[in-house]
Amino acid sequence: MSDAWMMATAANTVLFIGYAYLAVGIGIGLSKGRQWRANPVGVAAFAIFATCDIGHGVHAEHTVLPASFGAAAGDPASLEAARTAASMPLVWVWHSLTVLVVVAYLLQRQRLRLLSRAAALCEDMVDRQRRAARLQEDVHGCLTDATGRLDADDLDGAMAAIDRALGEARAVATELVVGDAPVRAGKMRALRSAP
Repeated sequence: MSDAWMMATAANTVLFIGYAYLAVGIGIGLSKGRQWRANPVGVAAFAIFATCDIGHGVHAEHTVLPASFGAAAGDPASLEAARTAASMPLVWVWHSLTVLVVVAYLLQRQRLRLLSRAAALCEDMVDRQRRAARLQEDVHGCLTDATGRLDADDLDGAMAAIDRALGEARAVATELVVGDAPVRAGKMRALRSAP
């Protein structure tokens, strides 16, 4: 038997570490954004990386220790069988290529946050549309009130209604554009002109 199993074991160990890093990174992003229920794509990506992590960890373990569970538990022949299977060129070459893919993905880790937020953006669109409809109704109501007050020569009441309309529009627009963060003067224009 060749020592090619060591290459497969090394590749599986790197994959185990890489997939763990990716799963933890996505899990942290989902937790920080409280998106475990709201982001099914992010949760699915987490599950994919977590299960790949476990699988490659088990593959690496099988070539280093005799089977620790099942009918072959403790049987030294199980270790030899795992090493023979891992020595097959297709196995260790494929695992080595997978390492290259995972390492390339890890090098893009600054973009990992986007994966955990991608589906939330789509689901957030429904909420944004609902808020925009509320804004339209509130502003329309305030402006209708202002028009009625102007017709009744109540200039102070009309100005107050217009101020309420502007306040509503500002509050909803701020929430839609920057979330809960406070807005400084000119911030909306800067966000609009950003690439």
